[in-house]
Amino acid sequence: MDNSYKITQCSVFKKLDGDSSSEFGLLAGDPNISYYESILSPSVNVTIDITDVSGFVSREGIYGGQPIEITIKMPGTDFDDFKLTNSKHGLVVNSVKNITIGVKEQKSTLECVSKDFLRNEIARLNRRFTGNITDIVKKIMKDESKGIKTEKEVDCDSATNSYTFCGNLKRSIDTIQWLQPKTKSNSQFGFLFFEDYDGYKFKAIEDLLNPSSDDDIPIFKKFEVSARSQFAILDAVVVSTNDAYLNMRSGTYNNQTTYINLLSQTKSVDKFKIDDLENLKNPPKLPDNLKDNASRLMLRFDDPGAMQKGSKKEDEQPELELAKIQNQSYARNNLLFSQALKIKVPFNPKLRVGKLIEVQLPIDPDGSESNLQYGGSTDLSGKYLISELRHKIGSNKSSTHLSLVRDLFTPDNA
Repeated sequence: MDNSYKITQCSVFKKLDGDSSSEFGLLAGDPNISYYESILSPSVNVTIDITDVSGFVSREGIYGGQPIEITIKMPGTDFDDFKLTNSKHGLVVNSVKNITIGVKEQKSTLECVSKDFLRNEIARLNRRFTGNITDIVKKIMKDESKGIKTEKEVDCDSATNSYTFCGNLKRSIDTIQWLQPKTKSNSQFGFLFFEDYDGYKFKAIEDLLNPSSDDDIPIFKKFEVSARSQFAILDAVVVSTNDAYLNMRSGTYNNQTTYINLLSQTKSVDKFKIDDLENLKNPPKLPDNLKDNASRLMLRFDDPGAMQKGSKKEDEQPELELAKIQNQSYARNNLLFSQALKIKVPFNPKLRVGKLIEVQLPIDPDGSESNLQYGGSTDLSGKYLISELRHKIGSNKSSTHLSLVRDLFTPDNA
């Protein structure tokens, strides 16, 4: 594991406004830092394991809400410093756990989350929204008086459909996650909302899998002998492959949605099959024609409080069209996770969830071990999407742990 790093700052601020006069350094406690982000999580997460020889945690009442700042320098590498600042990232202590008390010292773990994640608990939407879904997401995160009002960047892909709904006092982030399967991008379906080191992302799955340029896709290689490289794979494990049973439970292959209009007392039905997805060149297969029958049945009711009377024509979303978007979004999300791989690499602060990397694993075509080859379409090598990322720094060691996923059924993305 790589140790080309130096922790120059690991501080908690006793005052909630982050006043520099209230800074307390934790470097003397030999901090072990774990930084985590995921394409399924609306908040980054940091844990700090420290040895507290002065009883600072209990003496100063560090039990939640206090800002933290971390700086890790990367001497001898091409990487910029890894910094978590109060002004840009806004991480605060969420809880203090695993406190063990000894005669001369105590150990504890500070669990930290984004303060926007805490603000979400009181950011309840109480009005009607209508318009393009991307515009609604930006408004909820930035401008809505009852929304998050985040100061972070919100990077969104353009949605091609509109929607109308009432907030019904739902939390802001919960509402955005509820909008994910209702969002369409061009002819494709499926959006993800998450936070990474740079800010918030509302991204179309197809755009994540097909970036505009391959120039920025880093290549990580698994060597059979020890190699000092910032792009060496230290360990690799296949976690899972396509699960037909779970896919049937979620309706990936075939599902049916029934809409009930409470005002007109009528119903409409939308049916979906996996073969309806466009550009699916290698669709999953099931025995005995099981794909021909719906494995998930869904029932939905119209919301009379969000009637689209008075909305602009382009803001209206027909019921059956919305059902098609949602049903195909569920299928597209599951296909994304049809193969999962976990790797460990040297600490790399440039990596982000939602980005593609290329993995090259060795294969031995003739069994001689003298003619190893890398890559190829018949093994686990190929392009993967980073779904989870964890940096571990401390105790003279550092590493980055990646959970990778890819779509087995769309060969152009492999």
